Amino acid sequence: MGNNIPRIDHDPVTHVCKGLLIEETRTNLLNYSEDFQTNWTLIGVSVLPNTTIAPDGTNSADILRNTSGITSLLERSITCSASTTNDYYATIYVKRGNTS
Repeated sequence: MGNNIPRIDHDPVTHVCKGLLIEETRTNLLNYSEDFQTNWTLIGVSVLPNTTIAPDGTNSADILRNTSGITSLLERSITCSASTTNDYYATIYVKRGNTS
């Protein structure tokens, strides 16, 4: 969903419309979250950037390929503050390709 487009909230059980969904501003603390070739640890993985359809409908998702035949690792760390009152969430969109 794009910026400045209203979203409507619904009750998850009854599906009754609850009205306009108002959300606070959020910041992605994981820079390069869509660029697995920059600042990510890749072990036994190759990246084919911008080669498949992303959740937003653009051709900007990457294909990850196991190159080791055994174990693959894609890793990135972020720093969280223990003194913050905010919650931290992580979301990842993954879909199976044409291999197991």
